[in-house]
Amino acid sequence: MSQQAKKCLLVVAAFALAICLFTGLALVFERVLTHRTGADDSALKHALQQSTITIDGIDYQPKNVTTYLIIGLDSDGKLESSGSFNNEVQADFLMLMIVDPQTETWQMLQLNRDTMTPIKIPDIAYRGPGRTEIHQLALSHTFGDGTEQSCRLTEDAVSNLLYGVKIDRYFALTMGAIPHLTDVTGPLTVTVPDDMTAIRPDWAAGATVTLEGEEARLFVQSRGALEDSTNLARMQRQRIFVEALVEAMASSFADKTETEMYSAYKTFMDYTCTDSPVVDTLSLFRTVQQYEYTGTSVPDGTTEVGTHADKPAMEFYVDESHLKSLVISLLLTEPN
Repeated sequence: MSQQAKKCLLVVAAFALAICLFTGLALVFERVLTHRTGADDSALKHALQQSTITIDGIDYQPKNVTTYLIIGLDSDGKLESSGSFNNEVQADFLMLMIVDPQTETWQMLQLNRDTMTPIKIPDIAYRGPGRTEIHQLALSHTFGDGTEQSCRLTEDAVSNLLYGVKIDRYFALTMGAIPHLTDVTGPLTVTVPDDMTAIRPDWAAGATVTLEGEEARLFVQSRGALEDSTNLARMQRQRIFVEALVEAMASSFADKTETEMYSAYKTFMDYTCTDSPVVDTLSLFRTVQQYEYTGTSVPDGTTEVGTHADKPAMEFYVDESHLKSLVISLLLTEPN
């Protein structure tokens, strides 16, 4: 090979290497931007995705808060893909955590799984817009493979219910994760709000009980065997459990390093599905520990008995006026 040919080959190789390096750096830069976490990142996401929310002809600005949709799934096992375009796992527990870095507070908006609302039903190949039908909010998760697809559909349904307010992150976990949560925090002490002696003989209304392992799951999930089998009664128990869990988690994580927190988180990761990077999830644990909890809001509404798949099904019709007031006060800024 001539000297001239060698020089040409070296130039081509150097040019190709430069292109590879540039492409690699661009991909890394994009990944860093995509996976940045924290309150500032969420504020940027709000600014890019949504400038105003219009309710009753009035334009509102989104508050500078970070929102996490917590989805409790009615499955006792680990979270796995159905390998299909649908699945049988419903979203039994739906709670929007709202974290405000300016006031250093956090609060929750709990939604009834039986809420009748438009949900998106995509086509089988997920290549078209699909169609929208009125169903229980819980059924939004049954479309998709039971993992990321289903969680995004549930997130979309909740966002639509809340007049288009965008949700920053979702965090889904099966009921099978609950015993592992109490393994991390230790036993939880709660007061039984209603008669649950059909589940445990000592769980009478007003009794103070200690929950750990399987008993914790029963307290949160039980419904059909009880005298009051409505979801409203179960939602009250879920709130009691979550508040006790968060308090115990704050105490448990108070003196733990990030590595120790991650080790604890790993014990139930197989039961979860989230679009939140691990560092963001650990940051949330730390934030909840440090910020003040200001309570949980629940939209008013009425419950009726309808049908689903030719079987009786509870249908909750939200009070639109009350829901609007909650969305505006918790998530939006009123115009001047």
